[in-house]
Amino acid sequence: MLEHELRQAIAKDPRGVIIIVGAGVTLGALAGTEHQARASWSGLIRDGLEYAVAHGRLDPADGDRLRGLLESKNADMWILAAERLTTALDGPTGGDFKAWLRRSVGALADSIRERSVLDPLVELSRLGATIATVNYDGVLEEATGLPPVTWRQPSRVERVLRRDERGILHFHGYWEDPTSIVLGCSSYGEVVRDEHARAVLEGIRLFHTLVFVGHGAGLSDPNWGSFLAWTAQVYRGSEYPHYRIAREAELAELRTSEL
Repeated sequence: MLEHELRQAIAKDPRGVIIIVGAGVTLGALAGTEHQARASWSGLIRDGLEYAVAHGRLDPADGDRLRGLLESKNADMWILAAERLTTALDGPTGGDFKAWLRRSVGALADSIRERSVLDPLVELSRLGATIATVNYDGVLEEATGLPPVTWRQPSRVERVLRRDERGILHFHGYWEDPTSIVLGCSSYGEVVRDEHARAVLEGIRLFHTLVFVGHGAGLSDPNWGSFLAWTAQVYRGSEYPHYRIAREAELAELRTSEL
C-alpha cells in the first residue's frame, strides 16, 4: 500500500519529491571495497580515532575508551566520541582534520563498485527529484555529475530548492568544506541553532514528499531526531506522509520505532 502511494507521488510530481540519502547507500555502492567500513557513521568515527592515535594526536588508551562508545546503540555516545576526535585533530579548521577527511570520506567517490545502488537515484534526479544527503562524501556527485551544496551556503540551498540551480544538498556538510561537517557535539549544536538550516528542514516538510533511503541510527541524532519529533507533532493530522525505504531485515525493528 505505502509503496504504491509513494510510486504514485513520484509519478505525479517528481519535482515535489526530495530523496534524503543516508550512509546505507554509500555502504551499498562500496560493497566489497577497502573503503566500505569508512562509509558508515560509526565506521568513519572509528577510522578517525585510529588516525588520531597513529598520528600522535590521541593517547592509545583514550582511543580504546572512545572506540568503546561506538559499541552503544545510542547515537549520543557516537557524537561524544566524534567530538573528542574533532578536538584531537584540531577540527574543523586544523590541518590534521582536513587531511583525515581527504583520505577517508574524500576517497569514497573513487571507489564505487555497485552502481546499481545509485542508478535509481540518478534516474529520480533526471526526472526532477531533488537529491539530498546527510553523508559527507562525493559518491552522489560522482554518480549524478551534480555539484555539492552545503547547509553553510544558504543562497545556493534556496536556488536548488527553487529549481534555479541543480546540486546535491548536504545537510550535514561536505568533506571539502571541513567547517560544514556536522560530526561532534559542537557542530551538531551549530547546525541545530542555525535558523536558515532549521527553516529549510521545516519548509521542505510542508511543500515536498520526503523519502529517506539508507538511514540507520543517524535519524535519532540531535538534528534529525528533533526535526522528526517536530513533524510528528505539527503534522499529526496531515494527509501527506514522509517515507522511509528500508531493507526487509530492518522492518521488525522499525515498526517499533518512533522514526
